[in-house]
Amino acid sequence: LKLYANMDQDFEEIPDIPCEPVEFVMPPEQTRPEAPPSNPDGWPFDAAEARRRQTEAASAMRRAADDTETPTQQTIDLGGGITIELTLIPAGSFVMGSAEGYADEAPQTVVTIDEPFWMARTEITNAQFEAFDPSHDSKVEHRFSMQFGVRGFYVNGPEQPAVRVSWNQAMAFCDWLTEKTGRIFTLPTEAQWEYACRAGAETAFYFGPVDADYSQHANLADQTLREFVCHTYKKEREPWFDASKYDDWIPKDLRFNDGGFLSDGVAMYQSNPWGLHDMHGNVWEWTRSAYWPYPYDEQDGRNALDAEGDRVARGGSWRDRPMRARSAMRLPYRSYQRVYNVGFRVVAPLTKKVQVAKGAQR
Repeated sequence: LKLYANMDQDFEEIPDIPCEPVEFVMPPEQTRPEAPPSNPDGWPFDAAEARRRQTEAASAMRRAADDTETPTQQTIDLGGGITIELTLIPAGSFVMGSAEGYADEAPQTVVTIDEPFWMARTEITNAQFEAFDPSHDSKVEHRFSMQFGVRGFYVNGPEQPAVRVSWNQAMAFCDWLTEKTGRIFTLPTEAQWEYACRAGAETAFYFGPVDADYSQHANLADQTLREFVCHTYKKEREPWFDASKYDDWIPKDLRFNDGGFLSDGVAMYQSNPWGLHDMHGNVWEWTRSAYWPYPYDEQDGRNALDAEGDRVARGGSWRDRPMRARSAMRLPYRSYQRVYNVGFRVVAPLTKKVQVAKGAQR
C-alpha cells in the first residue's frame, strides 16, 4: 500500500478517540407526498370489466378496419416453429405508483394511456431470443455449497425466460423484430407496463393485496427456494439429506409454495384479466423508461432512447418476496448490465407497418 498507493497504514495502531461526546443531530423528517385527490373516472375496475374493455377495444379495431374478426390476441411467427403471442391492452386511465410502497413510487399520478397497444403475453423466452441471437446463454444459478463438479441449476431451457440480457440487447431484439415483421416493436414504458399489469386493480397485485396467496398467480421467493440447500457433490437430494447442516440464507416467504424453484417456463401460472402471464415474479422485465423520479410525466423525456440514467425493471422475480414484486415496484439497472434475473417482454402499437425512417421507429 505504501509503495503503490501512498497509504502508510498500521492496522495495529489504536486510533485517537474523541474525548467530547458527539452531539446527535436529528435528520429532517421526510414527508411522503399525498395520493391524488380522486381516482380517474371508471378506475379501478374488476376482472369482468377488464375483459369487457379489451373486447370493446378489439371491436373498435374491427369496425375501423371493416374486418369480420374481433381479435384480442395475435401471433407473430419467427420461423422454425417459434412464435410470439400478443394480447390487446385497451386504452384507459389509472393511478400510477403507490403511497404505501418505497419512496421512489411516490407521488402517485393519474396517467392516461391514450391508445390501445399490443403486448407480449409472456416474457421473451430463450428460444425466442435465440432466433435473434443463437449464441445467447442464460447460464446457470450456482449452488451455495462449494463447487466440485456440479455446476448448478440451469435457467437456459427453451421455454424459460431469457435472462442476462441487457437493456441494450433487449432494444436490439426489438429492432430485429421490427425489421423482420415490418411492424413496430419496442419495450413498454413504465406507465404501459404498470397499467397492463394492474388490469384495473388498485391493489398491490392484480389478484389482491401484498399478503394475498400468490401460489397460483406468480413465481416468487417461497418454500421451494430451500432447494438451493443441497449436497456439495450430488445433483439430487438423498432421503437422508439434512438441510440444517447447510446454508439456507435466501430471504423467502414460507407461507406459500408456488411450485417454482428458479425461473419457470412462461405461462405456467394464471394470467391477469388481459391474458398476460408472469407480470408478477418469474423474472424482472426491462421497460423503456429511464429511472427518473416521480411524478411520472410521459412528455419529460424519460422514455427517449438517449435519456440519461439507469433503466427501470419491473415485476419482481423468483428471488423476490411479495413486497418487491408489486405492480408499483421499480428497480434501476445500467443499460449495459446483464442481470441474472432480468428479462423483458415487447409491445407494439396498433400501427401494423413501419411508417418512419429506420432508427426512429421506436
